[in-house]
Amino acid sequence: MDGGKSADGLFIVMELVDGWDLGEILDALKSKKAKLPPHLAAFIASQVLAGLSHAYRKTFEGKRIVAAHRDVSPSNVLISS
Repeated sequence: MDGGKSADGLFIVMELVDGWDLGEILDALKSKKAKLPPHLAAFIASQVLAGLSHAYRKTFEGKRIVAAHRDVSPSNVLISS
């Protein structure tokens, strides 16, 4: 993740993820009456928390870039192929 400043304000640049969002995966599992295995759910949760932790520590010119994340939801969790 990187960031910068433009005439419109601060911005964050994130890598393109080749894969699916977690909402799509959960919907597919639900349609098959299956559940995400607990060990995989725990791994995904740990990676989400690591990403949020990294984002909250990121600064630009001494100021934090992310003050709050408004929508931590399955559709905003990207799972790479």
